[in-house]
Amino acid sequence: MPGDDADFTGQMATVTGWGRVKYNGGIPSLLQEVQVPVMKNADCQDLFLKGGHSKRILESFLCAGYATGEKDSCEGDSGGPLMMERPDGRWQLVGTVSHGIRCAAPYLPGVYMRTTFFKPWLHSITGV
Repeated sequence: MPGDDADFTGQMATVTGWGRVKYNGGIPSLLQEVQVPVMKNADCQDLFLKGGHSKRILESFLCAGYATGEKDSCEGDSGGPLMMERPDGRWQLVGTVSHGIRCAAPYLPGVYMRTTFFKPWLHSITGV
């Protein structure tokens, strides 16, 4: 699990899921995978405002995606992993697909639950 002070801004993360392949699109028969850049929450908030949405980006959130849209998680991916490969080749869970508006739409990046924010709770449940 990432360290408490981990900052993933600007790094590429991988999200996987069985959700729709595009907004209102079909359900895939194979697990989907996409790489998206992690952004600062303040930048994410600005993008949502620019996109005409007053969505509040909380400290417990982590945003990933492109300002122009392009790639994103989608409907049905909720609960899936947002992960990064560590230098030692092991993978770490940095977020969990939470929500978004549409899929891969300009100014509307994907919103994930930030794993490090919930570390105390995860530790209390799993002991890890």
